[in-house]
Amino acid sequence: MRWPGLPRPHSLARPPRVREGDRTRPNRPRPLRPDHRTTGALLGIGELPLRGPRLNLWRAPTDNDRGWHQRDAGYWRDRGLHRLRQRTVSVTADANGMVAVVRSAAAAGSSGYLTTYRWESDGDSLRLQVHAEPVGHWPERGDDFHDTMVDPVLPPEEYQELVRRDKSRSLARIGLDWQIPADRSQVEWFGTGPGEAYPDSRPAVRVGRFRATVDELQTPYVRPQENGNRADTRWATFADRAGNGLSVVGEEPFHFAARRWTDQQPDAARHHSDLVPGPVIHLHTDHAVQGLGTAAVGPGVLPQYRLEFASADFAFLLTPLQRS
Repeated sequence: MRWPGLPRPHSLARPPRVREGDRTRPNRPRPLRPDHRTTGALLGIGELPLRGPRLNLWRAPTDNDRGWHQRDAGYWRDRGLHRLRQRTVSVTADANGMVAVVRSAAAAGSSGYLTTYRWESDGDSLRLQVHAEPVGHWPERGDDFHDTMVDPVLPPEEYQELVRRDKSRSLARIGLDWQIPADRSQVEWFGTGPGEAYPDSRPAVRVGRFRATVDELQTPYVRPQENGNRADTRWATFADRAGNGLSVVGEEPFHFAARRWTDQQPDAARHHSDLVPGPVIHLHTDHAVQGLGTAAVGPGVLPQYRLEFASADFAFLLTPLQRS
């Protein structure tokens, strides 16, 4: 079947196809391999081991997240976003695919998200449609900075909206985490680059087609913290040197980051030497992320770049890349 709601990528924004000599070979995956009886999570696609998805709302706090009056890092930690547990509510299958409903919250925590994952296949690719909505109690965020950082000459409605957003409850990101084999470290993408970009640093990069290794995606800040995000991504591939791997296409432009350690490792580390690569690559495919701000030398995250706690709907198309 084909999905009428999923637009085809523009020709310039299409991931490379696998070629055999002068012929392009379709990458026809084996059926998805979910863990039907327990979590509904994906175990693999085609020949590729692929673990996920897991909803993620947190990042390793930046110096700005920790040190500014907006208190984002403290708010996220108090909600337990750094230690979310995934509890499967239901898994159902029908002729069109599979649906898993998962609640994500910290143990004994009252702030959580309920996420519905709908899987479908057209025989070549897997489409994952996601609906995530907040559940439980999310208290207001403490913020003792009195300057709203909003231009008072703006039209009244726009001014009031930004003032509201400035004090709103926040998330670090809303998106999905995956684990892929460590040798799928050759990355190609169509989106912003070549360096990292967040909502408030977007003018520092350009849109194009780029290549890098997972290690080259990292930005080595003095103190280990969140880094390496690529924004406005149309598609990205993660492959070994032979070209075997995974293609991810967003129904809408998305953010991605890939690294050899979990988010918790930079949070606990004081120096880069403390970051020990693990046996897999941790891949973020995010619907949205919060800006960084400049609190180390200036203001925190401006209200227009804050990520508000809210529901989200997004979709990805996953295709295995495999050479004979």
